[in-house]
Amino acid sequence: MYEIAELLELKDGKFKPMAYRRAARNIEALSEDIEDINKKEELEEISSVGKGIASRIKEFLETGQLKYLEELRSEFPKGMEEFIKIEGIGSIHHQLRSMRKI
Repeated sequence: MYEIAELLELKDGKFKPMAYRRAARNIEALSEDIEDINKKEELEEISSVGKGIASRIKEFLETGQLKYLEELRSEFPKGMEEFIKIEGIGSIHHQLRSMRKI
């Protein structure tokens, strides 16, 4: 979820990255296992998890992959996902946006 938020932010997104971060934090704070919640089809009951995010969580839990994340990754230079994981990298997002256009 956090990686999706970072990549969306690099695409000049504003609200979607916040939604993914909020959902990720709420999922991390759950006392119940996310897989159990998915089995009960109650993902949308998690605060900040709407239909779109719920469907992506479900896809990941059931397949181990996430097509949306792969599509986002393909829009950036190879290795970008490792680069954005470096702590403090958020301060240079504007530079990364311009790299994407190269």
